[in-house]
Amino acid sequence: MTEPTSPDPIAEILYLAEDGDTVSALARVDAWLSQYPESGVMHALKASLLLDAGRPVDADQSVRLALQHSEDEDPRFAQIVAANVALALREPDRVLQYAGDLLQDDPADEVAIMLEARALALLGKWEDAKHRAEYVLAGDPDHEEAVQLRIAAIESMRGGKAKLSEDEWAAFAAKFPHNAVARTGRAWALLQRGKSRDAEAEFRDALALDPTADWARDGLLITLKARYPGYGLLLRFFDWIQSFSPNTQTMIVFGGIFGFRILRNVARENPAMGVVIYPLLAIYIAFVVASWLADPLLNLLLLTKAEGRALVKGDERRAALLVGAVLGTAMLSALAGWAFSVENLMLSGFVLGLASFSIAAAYQCAEGKYRTRMQLWAGTVVVLAFIGATAPGDLGSAVIGLGVLVAVIGTWVGRWWAGKSHREG
Repeated sequence: MTEPTSPDPIAEILYLAEDGDTVSALARVDAWLSQYPESGVMHALKASLLLDAGRPVDADQSVRLALQHSEDEDPRFAQIVAANVALALREPDRVLQYAGDLLQDDPADEVAIMLEARALALLGKWEDAKHRAEYVLAGDPDHEEAVQLRIAAIESMRGGKAKLSEDEWAAFAAKFPHNAVARTGRAWALLQRGKSRDAEAEFRDALALDPTADWARDGLLITLKARYPGYGLLLRFFDWIQSFSPNTQTMIVFGGIFGFRILRNVARENPAMGVVIYPLLAIYIAFVVASWLADPLLNLLLLTKAEGRALVKGDERRAALLVGAVLGTAMLSALAGWAFSVENLMLSGFVLGLASFSIAAAYQCAEGKYRTRMQLWAGTVVVLAFIGATAPGDLGSAVIGLGVLVAVIGTWVGRWWAGKSHREG
């Protein structure tokens, strides 16, 4: 085991940590603790390093030793690390306990107040979290963590009465031009006003400041898709519909379905009105298709470009590739059925095309049981399409009919499960 040799071991350890060499830093800490196992500061430093390494459970073990051995030392550092470990473990009650101990010694301790604010945010007590962030900002207007927490608090408070306006986001971005959250928030505000070009510039600046900022990456991806005709209108429609409660959203969706059927029946009974009604129905169908497939198809298009490949990741990439593969297979099946006059093969291509809706719906669900259910649903439609293409005569036709029914029902179920998955998550 490496022996501690530095006259200032903490400075050496911090230098290694700042240089990104966490393994060597931890080795130095362990070497020191092998000689001085009752050093509360070293146990706390080890916990901090383990937390930075993404090992909060191990960090918790070390920080408990730090608190135990800090009785004869200044416990502040150990209490701060313990609070941060508890935050990583999502244990806000413990955070409040450590923050409270710190505040007993110094009621104006900004670090303790911010730890308390973050714990309150975990508990969903956004109003209290906001007040504490504002208290810190009153003494230090440039405190970036307080700025970010205040923004998060305002955006998270329910009731629609405390949303940041475009001017407020602009003020934050002007005051904190090197803060990725402030720049990203301003970009989203611009995007919601339809100013996609200005928003794109802000998203790019935010990503330059913090390349790991998913909020900014998602926004830039939307602005790139907004370059294509019609996507901006689709985006504004979803912004509008999401302003309603889940029950109202469901009523709007089903209202569109029933309205479509009523107009179709009117056109059948009054052929003269078909000139007006059928184009409206065609627009409605195009809108429905776009609402399901615009994102995965545009993501697929962006994957052909270097910038798009850097932005389209994870679920978005998987959804785009799967939808593209299924639609491509559907087109080949339909063309082959038409070329060789095999009706069931052509119709199975139609069913495969409908399966893309279920695939898109699966990735609109939050990860978990609802996504898994929707993936199985989509798989069922794909299997029915292949059986319909290969089964003889009437059996194949019956299976294709079943595939169409399952796919259509899947569009309704998918919307419901997608909303439910995010509400429950």
